Amino acid sequence: MTWETLNKQIFWMCVDALNVCADYIGITYEELNILIFIIGMPGIILILLVMLWVQKRAHYRHIQQLSLRWTNNVETYFRNENKDLR
Repeated sequence: MTWETLNKQIFWMCVDALNVCADYIGITYEELNILIFIIGMPGIILILLVMLWVQKRAHYRHIQQLSLRWTNNVETYFRNENKDLR
């Protein structure tokens, strides 16, 4: 089996699956195709990008808090060290 034959076979299996789903839902193949690939996929991609952005902001905020806490601990340590030396 060649690569091209395999691609065609997979494509037609997907088309058949979409036809079965469209018949089950009661809409046409074209309407289901539009719902999935024109509305659904871009919507999912946008939602995932927003989630990624929110996670990245939270991560950077957490790193900043850790850095601030570390800086405060180091400053406190050296302040106490200098008092002991006097």
